[in-house]
Amino acid sequence: MSFYFQSCGGSRIARQFGDLFDFLWQDHEGFAFICVGVGPRMEDGKLQHCDFVPLAFQWPGGKKALVDAGMQKAPTCDVYVSVCAPSNVLWPTAP
Repeated sequence: MSFYFQSCGGSRIARQFGDLFDFLWQDHEGFAFICVGVGPRMEDGKLQHCDFVPLAFQWPGGKKALVDAGMQKAPTCDVYVSVCAPSNVLWPTAP
C-alpha cells in the first residue's frame, strides 16, 4: 500500500487520513512515522526531492499532531506514510 497526503479538501481529507490511521494502527500503543519529501520536482522523468525529513509521533495519542503536520506540509512537500516511505531515509529512533 502506498499513499501520501494531498492538500486539497482540507478538513475532509484530514479526517479521512485520521480514519485510515485508526484502521491501520487501531489503538496499539507505539509510534507512527511520516516522511516529508522536501522540494519535489520532476527530473529526467523521475520524481526527485531536495531532502527527506522523517517525523515521529506517539500513537495513538499523537494522531492529531501527525495529521496536522502532514496537512501543513502537503501544499509544498510530498508527505509519505507507512510502507511507501523511501528506503534511503535515516529514520529516527522513537523518542
